[in-house]
Amino acid sequence: MIGLCYEPTDTGAYVDGLFDRVYRMPRIEADPQAYLQRLHAVAAATGAGALLPTLDPEVAFLAGQERWLEQHGLRALLPTPSAAAQAAKWAIAEPGRTAGFRVPTLRTARTLDEALRAAEFIGFPVMVKGAFYEAHRAEQADEIPALFRALAGRWGLPVLVQAQAIGAEIVAACLCDRPGRLRRWIAMRKFGMNEQGTTWCGVTFRNDSFFTACERLLEILQWSGPCEVEAKIDETSGMLTLLELNTRFPSWIGIATEVGSNLPFDLIRLLRGEPLDVDPGFRTGLVMVRQHHDRTIPLSRFVDVAVGGVLSV
Repeated sequence: MIGLCYEPTDTGAYVDGLFDRVYRMPRIEADPQAYLQRLHAVAAATGAGALLPTLDPEVAFLAGQERWLEQHGLRALLPTPSAAAQAAKWAIAEPGRTAGFRVPTLRTARTLDEALRAAEFIGFPVMVKGAFYEAHRAEQADEIPALFRALAGRWGLPVLVQAQAIGAEIVAACLCDRPGRLRRWIAMRKFGMNEQGTTWCGVTFRNDSFFTACERLLEILQWSGPCEVEAKIDETSGMLTLLELNTRFPSWIGIATEVGSNLPFDLIRLLRGEPLDVDPGFRTGLVMVRQHHDRTIPLSRFVDVAVGGVLSV
């Protein structure tokens, strides 16, 4: 297992027993060519044969680079550039409606004035969201400027303003083994989130309507590889509202090993050319609780990443 990080403060680089080696990468948005050159160097140095992007900007960039990856010995299961474009938070509405979801009104904003006008048009409260990550509820107009500046600074433009949907928040981690064919999924109902909207507590559950809607959505997109579907369900009517589709496994994917359907390992099997068995399903009623741990490391390990760009474990 080779870890790729962007900053020496990416704390996952220092988890004991997880990676054999960690390499620091240049940021894609700063220098795409330097990113590819570094990826080539890492693959050559380690003999790595598979690449699993874990961030949406990585998928958006690498979706058009499959041939280059293969030429450098790296297999990856990625959506096409067209599918990735349709899955963008500002473009998913039409595929979502076709799949049977409701879709809340959404406007994109490249200026603060546009964000304010979008919020007034939609009506408060609204959700203000980053282009790739993070969402905050705004109750009134004077909350918009700070949110707009913060999200634009962290995730770039556009910033998204979306009507608030009603219902319990549900999510599904999915894996398509070829364009449009869903082979594995795990669903969870959220009941604890932090202020950015990230899941901190959730329970696995099964809902046939949600599965069918996810299956149809991924077929419409002709999706390949992993993704996460975020939605809300009205517990009275059963109506599903699509919030967004994230183009990689979610941060809570570790629960896969506990519920009996290890999606990341199944992805590695696909990249090895191994067929998948019949879907084993997954255990319901298991609660995921995310914890925060502090630990100490020698300064030399931090310096290895910060200065040398490589951490040998």
